[in-house]
Amino acid sequence: MREFKVNEYITLKFENRKTNIYVAAKLFRQCKYLLIEIPINEMTSLDEIESIDDAAKRLGHSLENEINPELSIPPEVEFWGHCSNLQAWYENKYNPRLLHSNLAFPLLQKLNDVGDLLARQVLKEELARRLIAGAYSVMDLLINKFYIDFFNRDELWFILNEFKLDKFEKKLYYVSAEFFILKKLVDMGDGKAIQRLKIKIINYLSNGYNSIIAHCYERGYIDYLTREEFWGVFGADGVVLHELEQKIKKYRIISGQKRYVEQFQNFEYFKLQDGININSGPMIFTFEEGEITEIGIFGDERSVAEANHDYYYKDKGHLELEELGESIGKLGSLKKLILRDLGLKKLPTSFENLDQLRILSLAENSEIKLSNSLWKLESLKELDLSMNNLRRIPKSVENLKNLQELYLYGNNLKSVPLKSIEKLKKLQEICVDLEFAKRMDDKTYEYLKNILSVT
Repeated sequence: MREFKVNEYITLKFENRKTNIYVAAKLFRQCKYLLIEIPINEMTSLDEIESIDDAAKRLGHSLENEINPELSIPPEVEFWGHCSNLQAWYENKYNPRLLHSNLAFPLLQKLNDVGDLLARQVLKEELARRLIAGAYSVMDLLINKFYIDFFNRDELWFILNEFKLDKFEKKLYYVSAEFFILKKLVDMGDGKAIQRLKIKIINYLSNGYNSIIAHCYERGYIDYLTREEFWGVFGADGVVLHELEQKIKKYRIISGQKRYVEQFQNFEYFKLQDGININSGPMIFTFEEGEITEIGIFGDERSVAEANHDYYYKDKGHLELEELGESIGKLGSLKKLILRDLGLKKLPTSFENLDQLRILSLAENSEIKLSNSLWKLESLKELDLSMNNLRRIPKSVENLKNLQELYLYGNNLKSVPLKSIEKLKKLQEICVDLEFAKRMDDKTYEYLKNILSVT
């Protein structure tokens, strides 16, 4: 067995007619390629090649293909060729241009892991170079192998200042790398970094929900904003929702008693989304063309956790909102409002000003009193009043002339105002529970049977 020692860390061994690289006496990998096949008519085009990677790229990755049998060399000679290449690489201070990156980069990582300080410095420089060039794949190494810790504050700022969006395949990759480095600087106590990070987040928030905002929530970057800074993005509508957020309480039932929680977790604050779904969190809203268009609050945090296991946490409780406040009427572009299982007791007079509202759910608020302002929402197409302990539906329901769906199951209704229901010419479905359906008189049932849905 032939053996060649490059330095105290790297040794090449000729084993079973193959060349193997060992690092710190442990097998690293087998060498596969020594030659690049260069067509004679392309020789002059290679004058400006700066690295092995560059050569392989210009020649269509011929390095990774089978070499022409006529160009094959004996395994023993190939072994010494690999030894020469790695010796030259080491003597040139691990210059990444002298080896193909498929070998050089993993080898630098391994050498760093076994304590080679020169390899660590070169690896750091190569990480910075690749990141600046838009190679998002190195983020995995920065995060999971903690290579980000190689860099001091000045070096991180240098990388940030060299970032160019057009170098990255996707804008999300650019933002992800930028925010990760800014967070590292913030962790170092850099005040300039926290301000830059906040400004960036605010700018992206102002454009509404997208993949970048989703990333900000996933990675916790959104939490760098105070609630005042967050709501300031959304103008006058943000002021209204901030007031609403401050009215909401959280409690848990302990020994049969309500125990209120003094402070929300970040999970429970209003969250910008692209739609209102319970699996997105207990408090969510949408923002389109500069205005808040949808709001959803789901009181039972257990239901939220069951809908999306990513939101599971041990401190589940219940949200409570007894009154909305008159400012809700200022949300002139609100189209969808879900207020489910919150202990809501009444609606404000200003509720009638929500003249763009299309979908409204007040389900599972068993103590709610339905005020006249509700029946003035002529734009409503869907109204959910289920599970509210209601005993009657007022004749004023006839004012909801655009109503298409009405949910009434889970109440203690004795009857419905049939003459008023008859005036709802666009009504396509009315949903009641089986017990109420059994109590209907023949006339009511006959009229409703084509649109009746029984749960």
